Amino acid sequence: MASTSNSASSPMVILAPKTKTKKKHFVQQKVKVFRASDPVLSVFMWGVNHSINDLNQVPVPVMLLPDDFKANTKIKVNNHLFNKENLPGHFKFKEYCPQVFRNLRERFGIEDLDYQVSLTRSSPVRGGVAQGEGILLTSYDRTLVIKQISSEDVADMHGILSEYHQHIVKCHGSTLLPQFLGMYRVGVENEETYLIVMRNMFSHRLVVHRKYDLKGSLVSREASDKERVKELPTYKDMDFRNNMQKVYVNEEQKEKVMEKLNRDVEFLVKLKIMDYSLLLGIHDVERAEREEEEGEVPANDDDGEPENGLTPAPNVGSYGTSPEGIAGYMASCKPLGAGEFDPYVDVYAVRSAPGAPHKEVYFMGLIDVLTQYDTKKKAAHAAKTVKHGAGAEISTVHPEQYAKRFRCPQHSTPSTMTDIGSQNSSSSFHNNTIWFIHDCTVELDTDYRRIALFLLYLLLFMAGLAENILVVWVNWRRRHSANGVLFCVINISISDLMVVLMMPFFMLEVTLDKVWLWGRFLCKVTHLIYVVNFYSSSFFLAFMTLERYLSLARPSSPACFPVAKRRRWLLCGGLWVLSLFLALLENIHIDLLEWDEPGCYMMPDNNYVEWFVSISFLCLIFQFLGPASIIVTCNVLIARAVRNTPDVDGRRDVWLVHVYSLVFVVCWLPYQLVIFLMMVDDMDPHLFSCNTVEVLYFSYSVVQCLSLFHCIANPILYNFLSKSFRANLITAVVRLAPADGAERACHQVSAANADGHHAGKKERKLSKTSTSHSDVAAS
Repeated sequence: MASTSNSASSPMVILAPKTKTKKKHFVQQKVKVFRASDPVLSVFMWGVNHSINDLNQVPVPVMLLPDDFKANTKIKVNNHLFNKENLPGHFKFKEYCPQVFRNLRERFGIEDLDYQVSLTRSSPVRGGVAQGEGILLTSYDRTLVIKQISSEDVADMHGILSEYHQHIVKCHGSTLLPQFLGMYRVGVENEETYLIVMRNMFSHRLVVHRKYDLKGSLVSREASDKERVKELPTYKDMDFRNNMQKVYVNEEQKEKVMEKLNRDVEFLVKLKIMDYSLLLGIHDVERAEREEEEGEVPANDDDGEPENGLTPAPNVGSYGTSPEGIAGYMASCKPLGAGEFDPYVDVYAVRSAPGAPHKEVYFMGLIDVLTQYDTKKKAAHAAKTVKHGAGAEISTVHPEQYAKRFRCPQHSTPSTMTDIGSQNSSSSFHNNTIWFIHDCTVELDTDYRRIALFLLYLLLFMAGLAENILVVWVNWRRRHSANGVLFCVINISISDLMVVLMMPFFMLEVTLDKVWLWGRFLCKVTHLIYVVNFYSSSFFLAFMTLERYLSLARPSSPACFPVAKRRRWLLCGGLWVLSLFLALLENIHIDLLEWDEPGCYMMPDNNYVEWFVSISFLCLIFQFLGPASIIVTCNVLIARAVRNTPDVDGRRDVWLVHVYSLVFVVCWLPYQLVIFLMMVDDMDPHLFSCNTVEVLYFSYSVVQCLSLFHCIANPILYNFLSKSFRANLITAVVRLAPADGAERACHQVSAANADGHHAGKKERKLSKTSTSHSDVAAS
């Protein structure tokens, strides 16, 4: 529908006495219309009434066009004189996509006239506070809910409206999703209020005695003390579990509910929507009968003076008396008894199964479905995952993982009375918990983990810094004349040293529970330095092992890093460039994201699962599987050569060769295994149990820290166990010592070198069969 803008005189033309039809309408009303305590509500009622009247003059289109999903109608009123006691003098009203919502109302079985009467005959009453501190209202007959939303929600609604309409068409209006009936903008005193109208998920006449807002999350999902003192508190997941609440329906009803739920959840996953809740209201029929016999009427704080001179809206739990509105016809043509409801009006209601412990009526529907998986939610997921563990079932997770909670189990109980609240992995109930609350029985202490990680990082920093500085200092002077093995040792030490220099940031981040205090630049730079050296250390370690194998087993073969050729520097530069390239693929998505506190996270804007799987796969191949295959294979061949040499006692040498391989695998295998399992869990969220996922995410930061022990192990294995390195270290220290001490130390070093030279003649005859990298280099 095209956008229209009426002048200030337009309402006067519509409502002037000369317009007989309009005059007749107001004569019929015995009171002034559109009176409400809030000017926004008065304008809202006026605008809905005007919009429906105008819409009735427009023929129903045969089919909706793409432009209908972008259309709107606007009305701007200035210096308005009619009904000035109730309407402000200046206001604006806008209706979004009128033809689309008109079609949706038709598919939901709601006539425009009934919709108009329910919203405009009397002022809506306040029903609570919406998410985000907005207003939440119900129509006077309690059949509709008016919720204040943000401009971002309006944009999100426009983004999903076409798909939502298609979904409603496919399911013929049978859904647990909110039934969106209209969306409006009201402007009063230069302030704009966005409102969306939905069908009330609870009954307009049956009292709701207990109410739950369920997300399938156990972290911070318990009603507060302030909430509990309310007349009808909104309980949450932990309360549901602690109260041993159960929902009893028969098999046929269960299948219908599950069919709707699975279909709606798949729709939300397709749109990457998350953070929705299952709203569960419970009407206790026996309690309602007792209250009726005792003459108790539930208190309603919102009831006050009659609106517009009309009788106040009936209390929830009583019978409606109005012949108008969505549910008005029921009192005159279809009286209902206790616990009875009309399924065409109370579309979210389900009756408890015969034989259930309590005769109840359940109201179930999905709410808050406009939250897409944006950057803020990704930041919340990253922060809460680290703080609580993914298995703790935080509410902000990836949409596919989030939907896992709401999908029904594959097996069902054969009994005539089925408990939806059970997780049926077999024919028996499972701990009496609802299917979308994952029953994690494992308890892991994150505080102790944080303390342990801080101490481990401190140890790694102090020991790794001292060791790698010594190795670089001793070996750097021989970088031009060194053979290929020693050249790789220098690069490995530089890589490990750069990783160690980043550890103070890790220590403080762990201590502050993943809070990042050093800004966006250091967030990206520190991560880039870490990942570059994360790859380069493995690359140079693999080439060092290959170079050592060639020098020991195949002396005639050309070296990978020849001393006097440019190929050494080209290959060295190529390995560093490859490491930088792989690091940039990951670092491009590193950013400082704000949630409760700032955090440095890896979060792509789109295709999170595909990105994470790709990066994890590249890491597995280039950082672990490729280097590990080279290191293990070459070390096995070296050990075989040493063992078959008759002139050398190879027991110690063979043991040391296998230690080289074992240290690399022990450091990196747990880390890569956890990453691989996380990758599998992202691709198939149904595969692992809650306990498995809990342990998996809890252990991630632990194995990541333990993998960094290679920064301590490499200097020891490849340098300090070497006699030639120790001799060079002593020589370097002696040069810094006073003259007298230096002279005595030089004599001791010369004697040690002579003994080593005499003892090493036998090894040189065996084509340098020593397994120490630096000894090979010194030979």
